[in-house]
Amino acid sequence: MSFISKSSEMNVMIPKADGDYTEIPIPEQFKTTVTKNKTLATEIVENKG
Repeated sequence: MSFISKSSEMNVMIPKADGDYTEIPIPEQFKTTVTKNKTLATEIVENKG
């Protein structure tokens, strides 16, 4: 898990089965998680307060 703030751009490197990596950009101000299929799932973060 990573918590990032004050970044203008962010990419994540996901390892593939062959040892290489896939680089995927992450949208800002959203919650992004890596799925079991090694893809990204992004959802809106709702602050209650």
